[in-house]
Amino acid sequence: MSRSAFGLVALAVAIAAAPAAGDVYTRKQAVDSRLTALQAKIAQTRERAEELHAQIDSVSSQIRGLQERVGDVSARLATLEADLALHQRKLDRLTELFKLETKRFFFLRHEYDLALSRWNARLVEVYERGDVDTLDVILAASNFDDMLDGLD
Repeated sequence: MSRSAFGLVALAVAIAAAPAAGDVYTRKQAVDSRLTALQAKIAQTRERAEELHAQIDSVSSQIRGLQERVGDVSARLATLEADLALHQRKLDRLTELFKLETKRFFFLRHEYDLALSRWNARLVEVYERGDVDTLDVILAASNFDDMLDGLD
């Protein structure tokens, strides 16, 4: 090859390399700016992650506090339920006692009415007959208590 041809090829390579060198510089700047943008995005993501960790810690703390309160309330509820069951049993016993005493009351009321009726009949008889002696009281008594009451 001749010198001029070699010179032309060298000139062509130099001309072609100049834009390629400029192209590499532009690409480096683009990569650097993209790298800077990614680093900024990573920093923002880390900040957001820290904020989220702080929120998670806060909410976890609130959850633990609420769990403790639930435990306390559950224990109190269990105590109140036990007290309620005890009072219900007492109420059931008192209700049964009331029913029994009511039956007893009506029985005794009936017995009283019978005794009063007999007493009134006996008073009428004493009034109509006049004097009453001890033998009349003993014979008229239906039981020993009546006899003792009549003798008084």
